[in-house]
Amino acid sequence: MESDPYSSPLAYFSKKLKRLRERAGMTQGDVAKQTNYALSTVSAYEVGTRIPSADFAKRADTLFGTDGRSEDDEGDLTRLQKLVEQVGCIFLKGMILC
Repeated sequence: MESDPYSSPLAYFSKKLKRLRERAGMTQGDVAKQTNYALSTVSAYEVGTRIPSADFAKRADTLFGTDGRSEDDEGDLTRLQKLVEQVGCIFLKGMILC
């Protein structure tokens, strides 16, 4: 079951990451290689089972061109990542709750 992207900042980040990746015609493996992160980590970020790091968000913004250098309607993953951290999340029974 797919989570509602508007249910939390983490869910929104995850959905946006997936949408950006798909629009770029990339696989999770491609993103992992280009950002120098493990495939399992990228997958966890995309499904929302792991809180994304600031470093990953910055690298992904650069990869997708959403790092503030353009007026891309997708916004900025770095700002979303900061919001995820500000809201604070807890891990409970295999799920991250924000």
